[in-house]
Amino acid sequence: MLLELKVKNFAIIEDLSVEFYPGFNVLSGETGSGKSVLLKSLGLLMGQTASPSWIREGSGSASVEGYFSIDTRADIQNYLNDLDIPFEASEGLIVRRVLTKKSNNRVYINGSLCPLSVLKKLVLPIIELTGAAVPLIEITGQHDSKNLLNKSYHRQCLDYLSNATVELKTYQRKYAHYEKTLKTLDQLLLDQKDRDQKLDYFSFQLDELLKFNLDIEEDSQLDERVKSLKQKSKVMDILQDIELCFEHPSHSPVAALGPLNERLQKLDDTDTALKNLKFQLNQIVLELNEVSFECQNVIRNLSSQDSEGPQLEERLAQLRQLQKKHGRELSEILKAQEILQADFDRLKQIDFEIEEKRLQLEPLKAEIIKLAQELHEKRLKASPKIQDKINQELIDLEMKGLELIIGVTQKKEPDFFGSSDVEFFLKNENSSQPQALIKTASGGELSRILLSLKNLVGQSEMPRTYLFDEVDTGVSGRIAKKVAKKLKSMAKDQQVICVTHLPQVASAGDFHFKISKIHSKTKTEVSMKLLSTEERITEVAGLFSDDTPTRESLIHAEKLLLN
Repeated sequence: MLLELKVKNFAIIEDLSVEFYPGFNVLSGETGSGKSVLLKSLGLLMGQTASPSWIREGSGSASVEGYFSIDTRADIQNYLNDLDIPFEASEGLIVRRVLTKKSNNRVYINGSLCPLSVLKKLVLPIIELTGAAVPLIEITGQHDSKNLLNKSYHRQCLDYLSNATVELKTYQRKYAHYEKTLKTLDQLLLDQKDRDQKLDYFSFQLDELLKFNLDIEEDSQLDERVKSLKQKSKVMDILQDIELCFEHPSHSPVAALGPLNERLQKLDDTDTALKNLKFQLNQIVLELNEVSFECQNVIRNLSSQDSEGPQLEERLAQLRQLQKKHGRELSEILKAQEILQADFDRLKQIDFEIEEKRLQLEPLKAEIIKLAQELHEKRLKASPKIQDKINQELIDLEMKGLELIIGVTQKKEPDFFGSSDVEFFLKNENSSQPQALIKTASGGELSRILLSLKNLVGQSEMPRTYLFDEVDTGVSGRIAKKVAKKLKSMAKDQQVICVTHLPQVASAGDFHFKISKIHSKTKTEVSMKLLSTEERITEVAGLFSDDTPTRESLIHAEKLLLN
């Protein structure tokens, strides 16, 4: 149950704090007083999408915080344990939502930062009646009765009220498996049609990759090896030019200096300068011979390596082509080869796979037909009992002349929801044939039917908070009093928070809050006050008319509150 709500800097709310109570809580206020803003803030606590535009002008952030009692909700406690969120059942649960201008919204559950998805699962505003999980707080807006205009909603109601949701989920898992297998078979049959063309394509691509025989360790250095060979080629060109200098008879340094060195070496070494010159020239000639010898050696070595250059360049060009087709990284090329091989092998065995899938489909289809039949029979068997319960609720709401009939017929082929076609009908006591609810029900009738369904659903071992936003739309007078009684009944052992404009509903509340908009020169503020008995008389009297309460309306209001 929601015991306390705090809202700061949200829309026109600057700072609002209100305590709610177990039982029937009523909220009233003039049109435009801020009720919709308050409900929108509650929507944030239930995981609804937030917008930075909701932050109060002049503020950098907004926050909404709710304090819930969970001591009777073992399911919520178990979920918190699974998430490793610290809590004490006796201390309750605190949910806090923070909005910022940068849309960096944050969710805190008992102080722990959590994803929005966790909040949605924990405090989910389930408008639909289905689902194995019971929400902690459930909102029903004034337009939600329009759900009754959707036949799928009729089936959801029947499944929930007949406890068929477990069987439905089991069936849907099997049906999804059947659909997946059928989809795989359809794809295999399509592949079979152009198998030969695809096999030729895969064969060509694979042949190219297999012939290349990619070696990641070796080919990763291929580029560097080609660059190295090109560098060696440049070196060889220069060395060959140097060697030509030594070999050319007209300008070979060895040929020119050799004879002169021999003649100089024959001279006497009487002169020190001459002795040094003889030594230096002799060394130069020796070194030139050594350079010529080394040039020849290096040229011979490089010539032996030069033969692999064209092959490496060709392999590098082939690698570049493969990279264009399959990916820049060598690992991507290998992965592409694996996929091509798998596709090729699959196509080679496609006939076997098709037969295998067909064999799988037969028992799967038989199983879903069986489960769909069991589900249909359960719906069919439960519908009269649920129909009676709903009609008893409708009698309590002054719909004695109308009878709701749950039509359950079987479709030729099952779908994701089974083989049942479920639709609600209304039968008037003056007509012989029931009419489709979708075509005949008025707004007031839809509101009362929805309230009846909610009341039946609310009879759960796990109490929740029901938040009704003007669900009493379209009713008045004696019927309004019946609606009020039904809402009060729903609040027994759980909590109802109801926004209303009807004095009959407002007077039935255990607690009555008034929402007001306060204007000043600098700002507009929203306030919320728990009314005393005297204040409630005035407020209920004001709901009879937009004018100032009269003496008669005050007397009437007091009588309503005393009953």
